[in-house]
Amino acid sequence: MNKQTIDEMTDTWKLQSEVIDWLRLPMAIAVVFIHSFGSPAIDMERLHSDPWSMHSLYDFVRIAGSNVAMGFAVPVFFMISGYLFFKVKEWNRHVYIDKLRKRWRSLAIPYLLWIVIFVSWQELFKLGGVIFHGKPLIGMWEYVLEGGV
Repeated sequence: MNKQTIDEMTDTWKLQSEVIDWLRLPMAIAVVFIHSFGSPAIDMERLHSDPWSMHSLYDFVRIAGSNVAMGFAVPVFFMISGYLFFKVKEWNRHVYIDKLRKRWRSLAIPYLLWIVIFVSWQELFKLGGVIFHGKPLIGMWEYVLEGGV
């Protein structure tokens, strides 16, 4: 490769990095909007019978803001992470294995840890029901079998 080609590649990678840096904050805000739908549950009967009431308008804005308008954030993060995963100068088996090893430590281990914490928390409450309220001990296992976790 000549120097001009290398300079063009460097400029392209810098521009791509700047674009990703600029997208991170708006995408993070959009993900927060997706997760902050809030409560109470939407009363669909009232929404259809009186769509111009203040409560119905609030529900319309809540639906549009959380479920409709911000639906682009997760796919954009997914595409960026896939792009960055495969963006390397030289691709071989060792690079691929190193990338998978890093992802295991940064994604899979925290994911599994949070699942264990959540299940333990739920089971702690079930155990409290057994000890303090006299509920049957089998309720702890039935909760897992029913897919409550």
